Amino acid sequence: MREIFDRIQGQELDKISMPSKAYEEALGNFECTKESIKAMDYENFELMCRTIAEGDVILLYKLLESQGYDCWLQKVAHPSF
Repeated sequence: MREIFDRIQGQELDKISMPSKAYEEALGNFECTKESIKAMDYENFELMCRTIAEGDVILLYKLLESQGYDCWLQKVAHPSF
């Protein structure tokens, strides 16, 4: 989570990608917007992600996917040895 947070913090606001409009609106229900993520510290970001995971784990995956972690998630879910 720290890597994701740092990646978002290092980007300009208009360069941060978010999931499709429907998922972005759902994230807004958790007060997760580009602006709110940029304004929070890491501990609050981690807490917000835990809250999203408890409420809608698919929504958290969509957030991670929008930040470029789709391949990472696939490797974790389906490791090949």
